[in-house]
Amino acid sequence: MGFKIDIVNGKAIVAALGADSLECEKGLLVGDIISEVNGVPIIKRIESRRPFIPASNEKVALKYMEQNLFQTNEDQLEIKFTRDGIERVINIPTLKLTSIRPVPEKNTPPFKILNNRIGYVQAGKFKEKDIEPFLKSMEDKQGLILDYRQYPVDYLHELFSNYLFREKRTFVKLTKNKGLSRGEFIINDSVAIGNHNPDYFKGKVIILIDEGTQSAAEFQVMAFQTIPGAKVIGRNSAGADGNISWVPLPFGFNTAFSGIGVYYPDLRETQGPGIVPDLYVEQVSEDIKNNYDRILQTAIDLLK
Repeated sequence: MGFKIDIVNGKAIVAALGADSLECEKGLLVGDIISEVNGVPIIKRIESRRPFIPASNEKVALKYMEQNLFQTNEDQLEIKFTRDGIERVINIPTLKLTSIRPVPEKNTPPFKILNNRIGYVQAGKFKEKDIEPFLKSMEDKQGLILDYRQYPVDYLHELFSNYLFREKRTFVKLTKNKGLSRGEFIINDSVAIGNHNPDYFKGKVIILIDEGTQSAAEFQVMAFQTIPGAKVIGRNSAGADGNISWVPLPFGFNTAFSGIGVYYPDLRETQGPGIVPDLYVEQVSEDIKNNYDRILQTAIDLLK
């Protein structure tokens, strides 16, 4: 069936329903906690599939696993789950991957104003055409939240370079291999953002991240971290910044890895551990059922 799960503390929790699930009268509901599939405990399914999931850290591995934890060659799945403290069992017919209708995306704007005083930007939707109306909406606002819990569709750090940055500062150093010397690397390049700008935004800036913050998103967050007083809150990012270097393998297979190293100017690592938030916000299973965005609400509370 077409539904999305989040794995929280070893529990598979239904986070969203696709059209196929919504049309199933006796199907799952958002917030249901799945404990077994075909008699196999969820934790066992996670453990058996973990060796085949490539990821920079465990949180990201679980996120990738959410996409295939229920894949099977069988015609139906017997799912044991708990709803409102009551354990239930249902049989759900399976569908081919190509015929599953995906969970629809929420129709949300690229930016909005919260509580009449806080700007909020979704990196996954904000484009260059949005910058002018956004800047107009930010007049006399006290704070700004940049939500990087999805992949950015534009180069936001460049779009905001004349608005948020006070001065030019290096935010990343890149390394590459030293020619044919195996195991040796050199600092190849440094990247800076901003220019001298006395008219920069004087309000507080908070950046939201989690395990969905990956690659270009991580790169841009590193740039925004140079803003005076900026805070990053949420959970560690994916730790998978850098270019993609492909390696062909026999029989038509291939694999890939990051071909350059991505570091802070002081050479702290980002690949693997990810961007570490200034304030860590733990994921809570009840928030899924209640549709409560704990990370965003924490940011709003900090800007009060």
